[in-house]
Amino acid sequence: MKHKRRRFLTQKLLSKAYANLKNLDKTKISDDSQLVEAIGHKVSIVETDYSNIKITSSSDIAIAEAIMKKPTERAA
Repeated sequence: MKHKRRRFLTQKLLSKAYANLKNLDKTKISDDSQLVEAIGHKVSIVETDYSNIKITSSSDIAIAEAIMKKPTERAA
């Protein structure tokens, strides 16, 4: 499984997307990329390594802490 990360060009774009939330069905929006797409911008997905996780629950924090303690390949 490949982990991917969403990227947005600027904070201004994301702010504009959130300002538009009042015009959307909130039950159909699950993440920032859908908000950005709703204002007409294309969202790109980029592949990253497994250490780039999305923290969505308390159990993800333990995983993130373990990743942070692991020596990086760049340090070698």
